[in-house]
Amino acid sequence: MCGIFGIVFKHVGAAVSAETVEHCADALAHRGPDAKGIYINGSVAFAHRRLSIIDLSPRANQPFRDSASGVVITYNGEIYNYRELKYDLAQLGHGFSTESDTEVLLKAYLAWGKSCLSRLDGIFAFALFDPRSSSVLIARDRLGVKPLYYTDNDTGFVFASQPNALICWPGITRKPDLVGALSFLSYRAVVGSRTLFAGISKLEPGSLLEIRRGGISANVGGAFQRTWGVQGRVRQR
Repeated sequence: MCGIFGIVFKHVGAAVSAETVEHCADALAHRGPDAKGIYINGSVAFAHRRLSIIDLSPRANQPFRDSASGVVITYNGEIYNYRELKYDLAQLGHGFSTESDTEVLLKAYLAWGKSCLSRLDGIFAFALFDPRSSSVLIARDRLGVKPLYYTDNDTGFVFASQPNALICWPGITRKPDLVGALSFLSYRAVVGSRTLFAGISKLEPGSLLEIRRGGISANVGGAFQRTWGVQGRVRQR
């Protein structure tokens, strides 16, 4: 179990406070006591709290960056077939600096793009920033084993492994979602994309969100639509 946090700002060039990003990630410290890190590049900021399981060395710490492409990932999960994928990627000429499934996931994206998701056997929630296209991909496994929550506010699109990390971000208030609460009281679970918090939603299982600059809409599982300076769309796998 690890913890991930990130924000994609609406306005390119917006000032990013590393202290605020770290503060939000610290709310996930119990999910990853072994290491922590942040990555900030323009309008994108990622953070990670690590529980070391595969490749215990610091070289596998996150956010993990590929030096050649500049692609960065913050990831929580386990790719069960990462050894098989690593073999296939090596045959395509990809080299590896770690023994982690994190690097395999990143290299799978470099080799196959978004279609790499169809090759993954595992449980995961991750965000990947590709500076070559100024795009961010956010995905959750098919069964929704690994959690991923999000909200959008005046600043941008914010995501995390738990709602308590989102609430730490300035401008996000802690208010109950009455429909979500009724769902929980009725079914012992909050159905669909709602949560117990107003304005905070779950990325539904098996979903991919793509955010690009220059678009005019964001659509996450049909849960909401906004018009701001990124384009997002979810595709069910």
